[in-house]
Amino acid sequence: MTRAKYKLYVCSSIPEEVFLNYREHLRIEGSNNRRAAFFSYLAYCKAVSEQDDESRLAVLNALAENSIKSETIDILNEDLESPFEEEVYQALAEHFSEDKIIPQLQFAGFRIDMVYDTKHIGLPKIAIECDGAAYHSSREAYLHDRHRQKILEGHGFVFHRIWSTNWWRNPKKETESLVNFIKSIENSNPSIFEDKSNTGKAFTDNIIVVKNEIVRESPITETALEETIKAISKPKNDQTELFKDEIKLNSKVKVKYLNNGKDIKVHLIDSQVSVNQKTNGVQKINIKSPLGVSLLGKVKGETVKIGNLDNYVEILEILN
Repeated sequence: MTRAKYKLYVCSSIPEEVFLNYREHLRIEGSNNRRAAFFSYLAYCKAVSEQDDESRLAVLNALAENSIKSETIDILNEDLESPFEEEVYQALAEHFSEDKIIPQLQFAGFRIDMVYDTKHIGLPKIAIECDGAAYHSSREAYLHDRHRQKILEGHGFVFHRIWSTNWWRNPKKETESLVNFIKSIENSNPSIFEDKSNTGKAFTDNIIVVKNEIVRESPITETALEETIKAISKPKNDQTELFKDEIKLNSKVKVKYLNNGKDIKVHLIDSQVSVNQKTNGVQKINIKSPLGVSLLGKVKGETVKIGNLDNYVEILEILN
């Protein structure tokens, strides 16, 4: 449904060869309200945009024929927010019991797309994140998700992320990867995981006012405690010492590629670099290269995007 009067722009990360196969999905699903209908809509938009009246009518006829077969609305799970999440849920339900799959779980102020609960004591819950195009195109969204993931990992979750583009291109491969990941966790020894089951109990609303506790002590103890509190509360500049070094020409830097978890060491130079020019395991790169430009002026602990690519690196160490 749209209120557009003159023009409608449709943008999608789903590959054309995938949604143009809408007839096959209509045949398999037998209903007009899930992925098949969505793919049909994209195919219809393409036909209208290209003024291909034959293809446009073909889409409408296919939907009309399919509506005769099923007049009921098939809602897989009302908590799911997108066709992508429905696809992942369906794939999980084909391999595991649905009572272990929790969609849209709210935890510690965050929402998780899907959680798989192994229901084994000592084994972590598995957070399954369905990442759309915004996850890769927006640096802010990416960094927010990284921050959110670290907090949830601190509460004992382990993460498995699925990129929408990869899913639409090869759902069988992505399903196999997800199922294997879950099975690897289920078959693990609980002793290798840190028990964080009581982590959430550290956050309570039972606040004790220190001043009220102090008055119960002797005057001498009270004075000593107040001085200790002032000393602890006094701002320190020690933290800034960690970030005094910035990356500059001739810096040697250790970075982690967040997309694949690979660590590399690079040496920023201002001269022509041959392919795979390494010295003692350190790759030389030109400061004008996409990675070099992204790193210049940055400090340890920062996460930066490499040019216009969907690659991010975290700066682990600077050796100036």
